Amino acid sequence: MDGQEFLLEIITPQRVVYSQKVLSVTAPGKDGYLGILANHAPLLTSLKPGKIEIKKADDLIATTINVQQGFLETSNNKVDILVDDAEIEE
Repeated sequence: MDGQEFLLEIITPQRVVYSQKVLSVTAPGKDGYLGILANHAPLLTSLKPGKIEIKKADDLIATTINVQQGFLETSNNKVDILVDDAEIEE
């Protein structure tokens, strides 16, 4: 699954909330939700408050992280999400 996975990092000013290889990410973009898969074209966009859904190869249930406003950047098969605050739903 390596060719289908990419590194996702979700970072707040206080800590790294999430840093793992994933299959897909859905994030609350300024103009609506956007989906990111491996080898996505370079992108920089603002995020509004909402839920990020993360799917991994070995998980049956997606991980959900509630985030405040911030930015998402994709480059070189990596996604960096920088937000004011983030909390993993349990």
